[in-house]
Amino acid sequence: MLILALCRQHRREGHEVSVHCIMEAGPLAETVAQEGIPLRVYGSLPYWRLPWSLYCGLRAVRPDVVHCHNVVSSVFGAPVGRLAGARGVICTRHGVVANPHNLRRQGLFWLAARFSDRVVAVCQRGEQNLARATFAVPQKLMTIRNGAEPAPGSRSGAEAIVKQGFTAVMVARLAQPKDHATLLRSVAIASRSILDLNLWVIGDGPKAPELQQLAARLGIEGRVRFLGERRDVGDWLARADLFVLSSQSEGVPISLLEALAAGLPVLVTDVGGMPEIAQLSGVGRAVPPGDPNEMAAGILHFAGQRDRRAELARLARQSYSQFFRPEQMASDYMGLYRSCLGQHSAAARTGNEPDQRERQGCHRAE
Repeated sequence: MLILALCRQHRREGHEVSVHCIMEAGPLAETVAQEGIPLRVYGSLPYWRLPWSLYCGLRAVRPDVVHCHNVVSSVFGAPVGRLAGARGVICTRHGVVANPHNLRRQGLFWLAARFSDRVVAVCQRGEQNLARATFAVPQKLMTIRNGAEPAPGSRSGAEAIVKQGFTAVMVARLAQPKDHATLLRSVAIASRSILDLNLWVIGDGPKAPELQQLAARLGIEGRVRFLGERRDVGDWLARADLFVLSSQSEGVPISLLEALAAGLPVLVTDVGGMPEIAQLSGVGRAVPPGDPNEMAAGILHFAGQRDRRAELARLARQSYSQFFRPEQMASDYMGLYRSCLGQHSAAARTGNEPDQRERQGCHRAE
């Protein structure tokens, strides 16, 4: 979603973009193609052929900037992008790098990132962990926060959704490390004090049958609705009172940003970039992961603030508008692209080399 948001925003500003997928196209490939964004996939090739194929692909479009997302794309894209003539190379890490001393993964990433101009983290915790990684070059690091569009809704709108009592909502795949089980146990605890407490669970995955059975064993099956995968998430967010995310590990989840855009206070676990987002929002609270009692206390806290619902909604939307709009993210990246291109242009002039004509295009390898 972030790659697509960046592409859309840069195209609106008149820049040329293309997407090169190292491994596979992913679920958004159809949308990318429908919107007329050039897409090339290299995943069917053996590893030893990937660098040359990627080099040829990049030489064909001659980008000013190659923007690599996460480890594999950076390992291939950063050195090949530089060899292909890109004047700017950026590597973004979307996670928090929980194990910075993993030699094979983080060491290889940083060796490749030496070909980049800057390495971007999406939260302060991610930047701190990257700085401690094997072979790190801390002076290359900076943070640019993720941005996200508000979650899509349906034509009928949120009014068609029947809601009763104080309702929390979680949007996540029903799989580890999302830890829905802790959330269900916290709802069972909190419901002893919040008699009208309900939970909407949006998402699907391999843990669905197990979680439904757990809800029944806890005696909360009447309070919990398993809604499956949905295309109208925005409508459900608009009707809920609280967004919760009980993950054991995270980066900066898009669903959290969508919740703020919908005006929801947020209760999250103290992992990844989520505490930073909760603090910035002014309407968030972070609790230890895997602790149903602490999460239940968080639910009780927000349920006790029903009279502040309008104020909390205003603050949530205000924080989204200030920090997490895709336009802001795209603007920050475009400023970084121009800074890198300016530095290389200045170096070329200092060395009495003919400066290349700046093409209004940016390119990202996913």
